[in-house]
Amino acid sequence: MQKGYGQYCPIAKGAEIFAERWTPLIIRNVHVGAHSFSEIASGCPRISTAPLTSRLRSLERAGVIERRRDPATRGSLYYLSPAGQELAAVTFELCVRDPVYDEDIVVATDSRTLTLVHLGRRDIAEAERAFTWRVEGTPALVRALPKWGGIYSAFANVRSNTSDPIRLEG
Repeated sequence: MQKGYGQYCPIAKGAEIFAERWTPLIIRNVHVGAHSFSEIASGCPRISTAPLTSRLRSLERAGVIERRRDPATRGSLYYLSPAGQELAAVTFELCVRDPVYDEDIVVATDSRTLTLVHLGRRDIAEAERAFTWRVEGTPALVRALPKWGGIYSAFANVRSNTSDPIRLEG
């Protein structure tokens, strides 16, 4: 069985590396100065030795991490390669702790409706009338939500050119 997506697309290739469990935390930890195995492990609560060893080896093979001999011990130290340095910026989009803020606005919906709204194939008002979309928050924010940029995908008006029988129109 082939591991990964088996595609040459850069997004798929990047996801094969970055989307594996523990990888974003490992990259972040090395970026902020954890270079020994134990330092990296301490920044990844509940990771056991075998998965950390495996992930470090796969990141080294992928050219994201460089392993160097630790002159003070018989162990190794891990550093980000230039490619790993570029990837490190993505890890800081992750929350490392709960910010403990109340939400200003909450959208309650199902994944199908969210997809249809995001693709521009269902209007928010239509979804609200169908009771598949509910927005909670201050009245001003609730009224403003449909006007915010980013509600609809850049692919909203792109139609499939395949004869795929699956249709999202609702």
